Amino acid sequence: MSEAFDRRVVLRNVAANLASGAAAAVLAVFLPPFLVRLLDRDTYSVWALLLQLGAYTGLLSFGLQTAIGRFVAHAEARKDPAQSDAIVSTAVAALAAAALVAVVITVGLAAAMPRLFPDIPPFLQSEARTGLLWVGGSLAAGLPFVAVSGVFTGLQRTEIAAAIIVGSRLVTAAALVAAAASGYGLVSMAKVFAVVNLLTYAAQWAALRWFVPALNLSRRNVSGKSLRELVDYSTSLAVWSFAMLLVSGLDLVLVGRFDFAAVGAFAIATGLVNLLQGGQGVVMNAFLPVAAALDARGDRAGLKRLLLRTTRWNLLSLGVALGVYGLIGRAVLDAYVGAAYVADVASILSILLLAATIRLSMLPYNIVAIGTGDHRRIILSPLAEGICNLLASAFLGWRFGAIGVAWGTVAGGLVGVGFHLWLNLPRSPRLGVGLGTFASEAFVPAVIAVIPVMLVAAIDGSGVGGGAGGMTATVAALAFVVLAWGFALESGERRSIVSGMKLR
Repeated sequence: MSEAFDRRVVLRNVAANLASGAAAAVLAVFLPPFLVRLLDRDTYSVWALLLQLGAYTGLLSFGLQTAIGRFVAHAEARKDPAQSDAIVSTAVAALAAAALVAVVITVGLAAAMPRLFPDIPPFLQSEARTGLLWVGGSLAAGLPFVAVSGVFTGLQRTEIAAAIIVGSRLVTAAALVAAAASGYGLVSMAKVFAVVNLLTYAAQWAALRWFVPALNLSRRNVSGKSLRELVDYSTSLAVWSFAMLLVSGLDLVLVGRFDFAAVGAFAIATGLVNLLQGGQGVVMNAFLPVAAALDARGDRAGLKRLLLRTTRWNLLSLGVALGVYGLIGRAVLDAYVGAAYVADVASILSILLLAATIRLSMLPYNIVAIGTGDHRRIILSPLAEGICNLLASAFLGWRFGAIGVAWGTVAGGLVGVGFHLWLNLPRSPRLGVGLGTFASEAFVPAVIAVIPVMLVAAIDGSGVGGGAGGMTATVAALAFVVLAWGFALESGERRSIVSGMKLR
């Protein structure tokens, strides 16, 4: 296999992953502006809750897609089709059992909806329960088909799975808009959502049989040995998934419990923040193989430079996002969701952006730690962040509604960063960076530069700043630029920027 071919395969897979992420953004970011104009506020809020509750079924995949991809790639390299047959067959059996559990949980949630969310209007309660059965049931039915994506990942044919996902998301978006415009209500939308999901699973199965005809899926190939291998590999991934559920996955449910009227606004704000977090993750993940290569060479000086530079630039890029939002965010949101939602979305979004900036400030450390194989040492941080996030959001949500839930996310982010700085970083000697060096040469200077735009987000979210934009946001943006240039960037980085500007 030539180097050029390898490069093309990698680029093809990266493009496929980006396409899948963009397709997911269609439902999270580009669909809400249509639905908020076609549905009344209560109906849209219930729809957002149905999607969130249904999405919990995905937690029962336990990270098996990644595990399947790893073992299939390993078997492919060893020319061992029997191992692929055993791994995939066992995974499908395990996921089928998980699907049954997911269906039971969905039925239980549907029955409990009036008690969980007593503020849902009575005329929507029956539709909400029926809609959840369609949404959650269809997503539960898709758990065994997680294995299909894992197989294509392992074979480095992610473009096949991505093409199906992209097509499915586009069809789902168009069908949901049509169903909402028809005026038939939540159940109609839920049925459309379910039907498209079932057709997607059929397409995935057909693609698997067409492109991987040699794969032998059979009950006879299910083995305890393969199950133990899958469980051993997936345990840490499942813990990470559970931690991420605690970090943000329960926030919308808490809002539905304590402040149902704000569910729609909170869902819209969450979708926009997730877009920022996903984009930041894609950029930072590009440095994972760099960290792995430096670690393989034992280049601690290189790892140190990588961590310090990516930490500074990651925080400064988040500062840019906050600064731009402070300057033009309210105007963009007005066009995005309209006057009925803009005030509520803006206040919640300001706080969630502040929380995201805090949480993502240590993202480069996470990436470098994973690249060096130290990821198992940092598992306490997301768990601590998640537990704090849940407790703070529940308490503050009970006291202050949706705004309180958002501030609970800020509290959780601070705890997560604290764990990284004072517990994990000192336990990562392979990175060649002590806490003092990390703080003085990267983290603290970048945080100082970002503080002005973070304060604007905090003020806007508190409701005392009169909304984003105006003189305060302008002064904060200018202060950020001055501090970033004179304090956070190294002299060599400033020279590189100036040289790049002159070349243009």
